[in-house]
Amino acid sequence: MNGSSKSGSYQIGWLAIPAVSAEAVALFRIVFGAALLWLFARYNFFYAQHYAPETWRHYGIASLEPLIWLARSPAACTALRVVLCLAAASFTIGLATRFSAIVMMLAYTLCCSVSLQRAGAHDLALLFLVLPAFCVGRWNDALSVDSVLRSRRGRDRHRLAAPGYGMGLWLITLAMSLAYGGAAYAKVRNGPDWIMEGAVRNHVMDDMMKRSTINPYGWEFGLAEYVATHKVVGVAASAAAVIIEFGFVLVLFSRRYWQRLLIGLSGLALHLGIYVLQGQIWWKTWMVCYLVFLPWEHFGELYRRWRSYVLRAYSGDEAPAFQVIARRVAAAPGARQDLEKV
Repeated sequence: MNGSSKSGSYQIGWLAIPAVSAEAVALFRIVFGAALLWLFARYNFFYAQHYAPETWRHYGIASLEPLIWLARSPAACTALRVVLCLAAASFTIGLATRFSAIVMMLAYTLCCSVSLQRAGAHDLALLFLVLPAFCVGRWNDALSVDSVLRSRRGRDRHRLAAPGYGMGLWLITLAMSLAYGGAAYAKVRNGPDWIMEGAVRNHVMDDMMKRSTINPYGWEFGLAEYVATHKVVGVAASAAAVIIEFGFVLVLFSRRYWQRLLIGLSGLALHLGIYVLQGQIWWKTWMVCYLVFLPWEHFGELYRRWRSYVLRAYSGDEAPAFQVIARRVAAAPGARQDLEKV
């Protein structure tokens, strides 16, 4: 292993592990966990219950009898959502962090199985790949209830080097690379026909026929119609989609934070195009994963500087704030005598 935190990564062969601190991954845990808690509380995992059981298709593992029973029981589904939200809340504050992550992953898997009773879980798949990363990383060495409890017991955990913390973030980008890279490969595994035929153009026309009552921005300003009626534009859009999806693999080898940020922005541009052209706001379960592309190493550094300043400001006469006040008092004519009189 080689590398430097100054370059923003540590190298393991060709792979680039983000150089982050315990505080950086803790901030990511808090923000990502809060987003998951909001998502789990609002997402309609159990919409299959609105349809007659004979219309269920039982995709994949959902054909198992225990999972079918779970999907048919509103009380069990409600309890499952409560467990999922409690696990997400516990993970966010860093209480029994690893155990909470495992419970959250298992509960989310069961929620996906209920969704599979009626339709595919395409919108849930990425998060299914991402959650295992929280079960193996060290996410609770800072800004967590676990770290406070360990400190009070005199059992402070030895802080890892930067690669040890960055590995958790890298595993999340690995999951996203597999998802997007797999989607790109599926489009071109039988040749370039998906690109050369302008498949994006076909998707746009299909949505225009099926969603005639929806008027996204792209339809209102004629952009979607322009793409649908010009094959060259459709081919260019199709090629751009494949390039962006394959480009996610590059994040595994990106040494600097701005490179990872650019890859994340390219993915958001892809989803913005889907919204503009097809009126589809791509699933929140995918969008929340883009938090990993933010420069958390810099956020962690800003937090450490702020914490250091606050501690020095309230630590006594040696604090910079008190030194400034003392110098101003000493410089003011007659100030010392006035203070002595008081």
